[in-house]
Amino acid sequence: MERHIWIFRHAKSSWTNAGVLDDIDRTLTPRGVQDAYNMGERLLASGKLPSCILTSPANRALHTAAIIAKTINFKYENLLLEASLYHASAEELMRVLQSFPKECTHIAIFAHNPGITDFAWQSGEEILNVSTCGVLHYKTELESWSDLNFSKLKFLSYDSPKKLL
Repeated sequence: MERHIWIFRHAKSSWTNAGVLDDIDRTLTPRGVQDAYNMGERLLASGKLPSCILTSPANRALHTAAIIAKTINFKYENLLLEASLYHASAEELMRVLQSFPKECTHIAIFAHNPGITDFAWQSGEEILNVSTCGVLHYKTELESWSDLNFSKLKFLSYDSPKKLL
C-alpha cells in the first residue's frame, strides 16, 4: 500500500524572550506565521494531504501544525501531540513513524532540527539544513508502518518557504 510522509520543521520562532521563556514555550515570529500559511497553501495545492498529523508539544511546532492544519482543512481537534518529537533524533522520528496505526496512510509530523536534517541524511538525501518551515516528503510501499526503515523511503521532494512557487 502506498503511504506518504511529510516531516515539517517548525516555522521561524522568536528568541526575543529566550531568557524569560523556556525553550518549549518560544513563539512564532510574524514571518513564521506567514511562512506556515504559505506552506499550508502549497501542501493543499499538491493534491496529496495527510490523514494524520502528529506534532511536538513545543509551542512553535504546535502553532505551525495548527496553521497548516487549518489551511488544508484538517480538523484541529484531530492533531495529536507526541512528547518524544520535542528535539527528536532521526532514530526517534523513525520510531514514531513505525508506531502509527496502518489506517493512517498519509502522515505529517512537526518537529525540530537537527533531527529532521539527520533524518534526510539517513534516508540518503544530502540536504545541508532543513530550514524553518521546510518539509521533507517521502513515499513508501508498506502494509504496516512497523515495517518502515530508512532504506524503504523514496524521497519525493524538499520544499521550504524560501523556494520559489
